[in-house]
Amino acid sequence: TGAPLAADRATWIAYLLVLIAGISRLAAPFTTEHYMIMLDTAAFAWIAAFALFTATYLPRYLRK
Repeated sequence: TGAPLAADRATWIAYLLVLIAGISRLAAPFTTEHYMIMLDTAAFAWIAAFALFTATYLPRYLRK
């Protein structure tokens, strides 16, 4: 695409959301009282990361 190989702010936030999703999913079995909250947090973070990544990069790829 010719774009520089540097992550912008939106990409960093998407990466952070994926990290939060992974940590929440891995920690869920160890928090028996908050198991569903942790799974919901992981799901929301994953969906938000995917939506942000798509909103950031899809226009760049569709225009070429």
